[in-house]
Amino acid sequence: MRLSERLSGRKNRAHVLMILVCFSVSSCLVISGCKVTTYCDQKCQVNSKLTQNMGASLGPSMCPDETAIPPSVDLSDGLSEEEAVATALWNNAAYLEMLSQLGLSRAQLLDAGLLTDPEMTIFFPLGPKQLEFAFFQSISAIWLRPVRMRAAELDLIQLSEQMVQNGLNVIRDVRSAHAQLLLAQSRVELAEQTLTLQTGIADLAQKRLDAGDISELESMNSQVDAFQSTADLARFQKDQEIAREQLRVLLGITMHEDSLTAVGSEERVTTTDSTEDLLAQALAMRPDLRAAELQIEAACERLELSELQFMNLDAIYDANGQGRNGFESGPGLRLTIPIFNRNQGGIAIADAQLQQALRRYITVRDQVVLDVRNAHLQYQQAHENLKMIQEMVLPTLEESVKLSKKSFQDGDSNYFIVLITTQRFVVAKTQELQLEADLRRSLAELDRSVGHRVSAPASTTDIYENSDSPKLLPAPAPVEIVTISFVESDK
Repeated sequence: MRLSERLSGRKNRAHVLMILVCFSVSSCLVISGCKVTTYCDQKCQVNSKLTQNMGASLGPSMCPDETAIPPSVDLSDGLSEEEAVATALWNNAAYLEMLSQLGLSRAQLLDAGLLTDPEMTIFFPLGPKQLEFAFFQSISAIWLRPVRMRAAELDLIQLSEQMVQNGLNVIRDVRSAHAQLLLAQSRVELAEQTLTLQTGIADLAQKRLDAGDISELESMNSQVDAFQSTADLARFQKDQEIAREQLRVLLGITMHEDSLTAVGSEERVTTTDSTEDLLAQALAMRPDLRAAELQIEAACERLELSELQFMNLDAIYDANGQGRNGFESGPGLRLTIPIFNRNQGGIAIADAQLQQALRRYITVRDQVVLDVRNAHLQYQQAHENLKMIQEMVLPTLEESVKLSKKSFQDGDSNYFIVLITTQRFVVAKTQELQLEADLRRSLAELDRSVGHRVSAPASTTDIYENSDSPKLLPAPAPVEIVTISFVESDK
């Protein structure tokens, strides 16, 4: 009898162990099935959208302290706008830091797909206490998992869209900084020629003073102008160094000793789209607006998750060491009764976050409209002002300088008329340089506001052959002041 009881007890123990093994294996299968095995690399999507919208791509993964120059970039022959953008997307420290948030968001998505581990409670058979144990596995975590994962996945996609927008911001900043360095270099060149001109004026004034043709006050004014030109040259040289260092930081190559010299890009076709057309493109393509839409979707998922989290439900497998038939085991449930707490606070928080996301979408949409309209107006103003000074002011002043020089050579006018007209030409040339930089900056801002390039390299726009084709924005021409020989007339 005792032998049969022992055999029966061993069978019961074997049965219990088999159940425990099956329970453990099934739990492992459930957990392994819930693991996020594959997910899209969001950095590749960011790179794809930047390439599609702006013609620029991200660089390879590198250590935080490493920098690399893209193979297409050669700093020895000058840095074009396209080369500056390519280098910045590879090395800009602030942008690479923001991109690292994608790894954190992917980790949060992985964490959202994990289930809670089963719990085990065991009471040892010491004294009169019999052996007793129980397993607990959360069921609510299993059926809430898809909602958590959808919300985390939307967060990841939203962050990738924001990274695209941040990339557009970096490209805009780099293009503006490149235009500023180009302007600073041209100002230095123009200031050097202006100093030569003012020095010639001062020397000529001194000769005329010695000859008794002018007063000492007039000669002193010429000397002051020469001193002012010297100070302007020194100031422009400092501005050039500041602009160069600012561009170097944006490019992420602060530790490189290579000297940066900005060169004019290839001719670009400027946009002829109306404001409404550009606005429609922006509303369809701006990544930050898409990110705001995804934030609303994620908030809706979290609201649904909060509404489902009104109770906790656990599956139980309980076993006793000794009962009427030896080991006794069986399943059960453990749940909270939602009388006092039905997650009202979590639902209210999720609903408030949804309302905030809706308001944010309106805010971002209005900001997109403002960005496009302001950028287009600034572009139009810069384009019209540059056109006016290039087609009307500068040709008139050049002709004025030629006429005054001819009149002086013929002995019909004073040489100071030539100098005055030349000074006016220098001032107009300075304004042209500033307007060229303003136009390039406005184009950079317009591209960023619309979400893609509204200007493209001339080589890709051979289709514009009719009279209504967009006008070309040339690279800044070398600064040149009308050469004047300081030789007094015989008369």
